[in-house]
Amino acid sequence: MSTRVAVEGASCRPVPSSGARATRLDGLRAEGPAALAALLAELAEPPPWDAAVAPDDPLASWLAGAGFEPYARTVVLAARADAVRPAPLPRGVSVAQYRNEWAPAFQAAEAAAMAEVAFFRETGQPTGFEQAEGYGAFAVARRGEEIVGFAQADLPDGWVNWIGVTPEERRTGIGRALAGEVADAVRRARGTHVVAEVEEGTSGFAFWSALSLRRRGESLYLIRRA
Repeated sequence: MSTRVAVEGASCRPVPSSGARATRLDGLRAEGPAALAALLAELAEPPPWDAAVAPDDPLASWLAGAGFEPYARTVVLAARADAVRPAPLPRGVSVAQYRNEWAPAFQAAEAAAMAEVAFFRETGQPTGFEQAEGYGAFAVARRGEEIVGFAQADLPDGWVNWIGVTPEERRTGIGRALAGEVADAVRRARGTHVVAEVEEGTSGFAFWSALSLRRRGESLYLIRRA
């Protein structure tokens, strides 16, 4: 587990972010620009660094002054797991739990499905999900040997980390079916809610809103590149 770094008036816990291509300044706090600058000077890890803050937090402007650029604005949505019900799959598509041996097929599907997502554009591949067999609920939709959709979530808390459907298979019910698979896994693990963090204004936001998830909070993500 990463050790918290602290100076007078500021602290954070450096952890790997998506794809381990940046260091996430988790739980970042600072009392002012000078304290933030002192904290950044103490970090052992070189940039890129990224951080998530509330959009109205003064820390956002202090980070901008320290060379960070905003790259995503997200909304956290949540609903009771029993409100997200299973849905039928289109003909010729099956769902299975992910296996690491499918990594090449998964990465091809991931690249197509996540192209519009700012986190994916910023970090690229590998994301780490290609080796995530057995971690929480990880369902994939397959048409023959081709992966056409996927959803991975933590259990039992129901936090959806990664979900996508390849462009040519969208609006066929695959995404809804995968969301239902995740919700079923949450219920079996005695969890109560499904929670998703998505970029506002994207198809992901519309998708989860249509499944009765409702807004619970917002975050602004900023990165200081190498």
